[in-house]
Amino acid sequence: MNLFGRKMDCALCEKPFSKRAGKVFMENGKGGVCSTCFEKWRAEGSRCAACHHGVSGTQEVGFFLQQKNLGHYDCGGMRLR
Repeated sequence: MNLFGRKMDCALCEKPFSKRAGKVFMENGKGGVCSTCFEKWRAEGSRCAACHHGVSGTQEVGFFLQQKNLGHYDCGGMRLR
């Protein structure tokens, strides 16, 4: 993280990214997923890490800390904003 807190490390690839260019998950805004990893997940079928079903466009996406993956917020993931 840089001095002014405008960048954070991606929870998936661990590369730094701008908070505006990625998805930040709750947990006091201390974690996030870069847009590259998020788009890769979507391109690979956007499967939920918990239930293994696809996440549709109307469903809220969540981040699963222990699996280090994305999925349905309703399946227990941390809310992305």
